[in-house]
Amino acid sequence: MAAKNTWRRLRTGKRFIADVDCPCIWMSAGIVTYRLCESRYDCDSCAFYRAIKGRGEAVRDQVSVKGFRLQAGLFYHPGHAWARIEERGSMRVGLDDFGQALLGRVQEVDLPPRGTRVGKTGIRIRGRGVDVALKIPADGTVTDVNEAVRADPLVLNTHPYGGGWILVVRPVRLSGSLKQLYYGAGAESWYERELDRLQGLMARAQGGAPGAGGVGVTLQDGGAPLLGLLDGMKKKTVRRIIQQFFRGGPP
Repeated sequence: MAAKNTWRRLRTGKRFIADVDCPCIWMSAGIVTYRLCESRYDCDSCAFYRAIKGRGEAVRDQVSVKGFRLQAGLFYHPGHAWARIEERGSMRVGLDDFGQALLGRVQEVDLPPRGTRVGKTGIRIRGRGVDVALKIPADGTVTDVNEAVRADPLVLNTHPYGGGWILVVRPVRLSGSLKQLYYGAGAESWYERELDRLQGLMARAQGGAPGAGGVGVTLQDGGAPLLGLLDGMKKKTVRRIIQQFFRGGPP
């Protein structure tokens, strides 16, 4: 049932009741400190509402798109970072499954110090001997970093949506940042397009047409065998293919 008004949470319980003085249900609940509603109080049409509410509901854990995993309840940046919205509007950020598979065994991660202002420059991650800049999904200040990924970068490969998180950011403008990200069914469609693009790049690198020969068959069988083909390519070709997917930009 859609919430058609703003809400506040009773201090003595978990129910929400109407309160015309509050601009957003999650502001009154203390999840975000300030946020104006941009959805005319129709929570079903609000991506921010769905992401927060999904944390406490029985939702699909993961979906597979041609062998690559998407975690439910997360937002996805076009440059293959994921974002989870947490209490008071903080954003936990990591590298998605496609990104970690593309990089192969992650060799190094540069973590910015707490208090650093991050934005369009991103953070450096190294894999397959290639350096990429992982774009942070929102401009903001780093409030926490995952020292575990500095000590053992492989955790980005083994647990990309769990223990492999990279940092937490306090966004400057959360609602505006979310508009630039993929979510839910939109993220699945985007993954399919990215995999089609990868298939075409791999085919051209092998001197064939997109979708022709073994490349197309391998992709349908799953992403990992396809990306294994990068191991036999020239380093310059590998770098060019990988960097194509970390440039980000508008969806």
